Amino acid sequence: IATQTGSGFVATYWCNMFVDGVMSEAYGVDNAKKMMNGMSALCSQTAQNMSSLQSTKDDPGEKRTVTSHDGGNVDRKCTLFVEAKAGDFVFFWNGNGTRISHIGIVKSVDGADLTTVEGNASVKSDTNNGGGVCTKVYKNYRSMERIAGFGRPDWSVVEGQFGVEGSA
Repeated sequence: IATQTGSGFVATYWCNMFVDGVMSEAYGVDNAKKMMNGMSALCSQTAQNMSSLQSTKDDPGEKRTVTSHDGGNVDRKCTLFVEAKAGDFVFFWNGNGTRISHIGIVKSVDGADLTTVEGNASVKSDTNNGGGVCTKVYKNYRSMERIAGFGRPDWSVVEGQFGVEGSA
């Protein structure tokens, strides 16, 4: 990951590339692509890719459909989970709540508190972009308007491998 987040990415929003890199390093590129239904540097595209996975899963979790307005004539409809699980991707709205513009990986959920690992992040929990890799804690995450929802990787792709025991 260090080679992908060096000085060449200073002026680039690389949070999504960080997530792709983590998944590729942990599970291999081919598995990561299957688990995420493809890869993209664009957070809203990843949310839309994950949306296809959510609609085919027999997961009882509550879902909601949101639309990310990416400018021009591009509107991405995304079906995302309302409740987080460890291993999910968390998608954040931009400042005015019209576009999915940031992504992180859910490390844990403790009641109403959400702990994430995010690339291109700041240590402040109210800042999306900051140039580092940070662990962040969001208190009472269910009431945060900045969170668009959660995408759940297809863990069945690596079930029984890499220490993955059953779908998350």
